[in-house]
Amino acid sequence: MIGLIVAFFVLWLGSLEGAPLHELTRDYLTVTGAAVTDRYALWSFITYAFFHTDFFGVLFSGIAIWLFGGELASRWTATRFWGMQIAAAVVGGLLCFVGLWALDSPLTVQGYHAASMALVFSYCWRVWRIPQHFFFFQMTGRTMLLLFVGIGAGAALLAGFWPTLVLDVAGIGVGFVASKGSLNIRDLRTRIRLWQARRKLKIVRSPEDNAKTNRKNSDGMYIN
Repeated sequence: MIGLIVAFFVLWLGSLEGAPLHELTRDYLTVTGAAVTDRYALWSFITYAFFHTDFFGVLFSGIAIWLFGGELASRWTATRFWGMQIAAAVVGGLLCFVGLWALDSPLTVQGYHAASMALVFSYCWRVWRIPQHFFFFQMTGRTMLLLFVGIGAGAALLAGFWPTLVLDVAGIGVGFVASKGSLNIRDLRTRIRLWQARRKLKIVRSPEDNAKTNRKNSDGMYIN
């Protein structure tokens, strides 16, 4: 994971304006409407996650990987851990492209934000009601999640960059699925059928039961 953080920093420096990777990153390795529709750069749905617009993007990704990734990696299999991050990045890239295409927007989407948010959600879900020390503050997992979502939403509103919100949603959704193991659709259908059966359930009395006379017990209450 340290190698991934170092790679983020190196790629960020290499993609700055005037750097060797700048034009290649802008045209083929980030999510834009033109990159997909004109140049068919479908690989950009995953490569965009490795490039960041500024140092703070690299910093946020590094903090998420360092603080939350290490804990999850020690508890999950490598397939589950890295699969979640790749899935979050791809889903986030696809959703952002749909938005860019629908709005005919010239915005460029890049950064590890969706995968980072998946890590944050998965960790917060595991300690949902357990107080944790986050730097100098103590908070539960749900409070920590609200904090990160609020920071992301505030940054998106201040910058006027709506794809950040889309990446948040993608990361939270993929993180939820990874934390639960699966959506377990079969179990959900079973629960719905049981609920419907309970609604239809009625007490059936035979004609013989209706013909019986009521009797009193020792307390003077009628019994059938």
